[in-house]
Amino acid sequence: PTDAMSVVDYLLKSLNAWLTPTTSGTLQAVVFRAPNPLVPSATYTGRDIAACNARPPPSLLNPPPYRIRLAYKRRGTVQTTSFAGAATEDRKQFVAEPWSYVTWIDTNILTTYRTANDPPPVETALLIASEAQNVVDEIGEVLGVRRSLYDLEMPIYLSGFHEVGETVIISYPGVIDSETGAIVTGK
Repeated sequence: PTDAMSVVDYLLKSLNAWLTPTTSGTLQAVVFRAPNPLVPSATYTGRDIAACNARPPPSLLNPPPYRIRLAYKRRGTVQTTSFAGAATEDRKQFVAEPWSYVTWIDTNILTTYRTANDPPPVETALLIASEAQNVVDEIGEVLGVRRSLYDLEMPIYLSGFHEVGETVIISYPGVIDSETGAIVTGK
């Protein structure tokens, strides 16, 4: 990264988070997690919602990715030749790669979808394998399931106080019945 915003974005991405404006006008870091229906901040039905329209998901999520790779522990130098005689094959492979990787994978997606997505690795500032694995598992929990996007029209007095990242329960006849929860992703 070469400028301050790129550094902030890189560090937040390492935590599976992003910056978003709050209802009070400040910025807040939000970790991208799957909805938790046990602790919704609100429940809305057709009585509360003026309109509910499905939106096509981005191509990265349709179909869902079958694996997500996360790059961690970046090495500043890479060596592919001139090894000492005692270097093992494992060591040669380690120093030939600029990153170490952890992976989340769901082979059921491969059997369900003919052409499952396989996005490029997410590069992070993480250094510890177990922490990197926790982050990639959280990403897999969100992206490894077929999800839908909806635009809702609601009165501001109901929706205006929700922050991006909150879980809400949505039920709109004929369009969505979200007993598993939905994440507020924008306003």
